[in-house]
Amino acid sequence: MLKVGDLVKVTGTTDVGGLETEIIPIGTICEAIDVGDDGFIEVVPYKSGNGYGYWYDPKDLEKGRLEWIPERGELV
Repeated sequence: MLKVGDLVKVTGTTDVGGLETEIIPIGTICEAIDVGDDGFIEVVPYKSGNGYGYWYDPKDLEKGRLEWIPERGELV
């Protein structure tokens, strides 16, 4: 179950006026900012500073986390 503050990746489209639309590009990392009574999740792109989100069916979101992966190689 997703909750407010979870990080998710958009994996599908959302319904806007009866049309399936890719409002937030598929693959975008987002933050859940609200959970509706119907189970839909309101998301905004991660660190966008935008307070207004878009509602997505949880099946079109993939929960995950960000990790630091250090680059290896020569220091210049």
